[in-house]
Amino acid sequence: MLVVGLILPWVRAADRLKCGDNLRKIGAAFAEYEKASGGLPPRRTGLNNGEPYGGELTGGY
Repeated sequence: MLVVGLILPWVRAADRLKCGDNLRKIGAAFAEYEKASGGLPPRRTGLNNGEPYGGELTGGY
């Protein structure tokens, strides 16, 4: 039981580092996309049961 108590904080710290690294990679991917295409990807794409998604541009949610 003592060994688990000593190892568990290290495992949690590794998970936090992995999560932070994934967020950094997502940010880098967005920056690379913006540089290559001249803008960020659209907020949403596709249709919602034949109707456009709502939002600020369409006035609905």
